[in-house]
Amino acid sequence: LRGPLHGGADEAALNMMRAIGNPDNTETYIEDALAGKQRIMGFGHRVYKAYDPRAKIVYNYLKTFMSKTTDPTIERLLEIALRSEKLMEEKLSKTKGIWPNIDFFSGPLYTAVNIPSDLFTPVFAAARVVGWTAHLFEYWQNNRLFRPLDNYTGKLDIEYVPIDKR
Repeated sequence: LRGPLHGGADEAALNMMRAIGNPDNTETYIEDALAGKQRIMGFGHRVYKAYDPRAKIVYNYLKTFMSKTTDPTIERLLEIALRSEKLMEEKLSKTKGIWPNIDFFSGPLYTAVNIPSDLFTPVFAAARVVGWTAHLFEYWQNNRLFRPLDNYTGKLDIEYVPIDKR
């Protein structure tokens, strides 16, 4: 889980919104990026070829939070996100099926609730652990091997050394 496409897309989308800086710069930024064939982070998904339903849920949480805050930074991020979404819908969503995904609104939401951007991927991973664990339990319950072709080849019985002593 790393990189801008899986586990880092929410931070990349937020960084794009921060780079835009002012809602009035949104159209120029998006048009320049598209003209340069750059990826607009937070848009498109391998599975969802329509609007990602998870993005709608995160957006609704963000809207609810926005109704309870007057933080100008968060308000500006949301305005940039909404303008970006509208521009992308006009330019790519309806013609190429490139819609906002969950990562597009996650960065502003995490920022709104004071989660630092370097923790976005760990939050993503923590949410995934529940699903991964459920898969393991299902496999064990049905007596199926989980990743049977994977073999650990490292050392065994290694003593843990705290980070500050490494």
